[in-house]
Amino acid sequence: MYLTICTTIDYNQNESDIMKDFKLPNVQEEKTVLKTIRIKSTTLYKIEELSKKHNLSINRIVNECLEYALDNLTDNKSK
Repeated sequence: MYLTICTTIDYNQNESDIMKDFKLPNVQEEKTVLKTIRIKSTTLYKIEELSKKHNLSINRIVNECLEYALDNLTDNKSK
């Protein structure tokens, strides 16, 4: 099973409805848990490239991507 996050842009939306730019903020220490997940090899490759380019851990990039996706998730059932 893969988690797929898709975004479409509706150019008729208000500016406040448009997804914010993704940025890697400074991370404060938070309680964490260990969880094993499966991801596509192509996705891991992209994450590894970001990790090298920005000198950040893969864990941090994955956590920031997940937080960003959850913060910007829209519930299609409510439309």
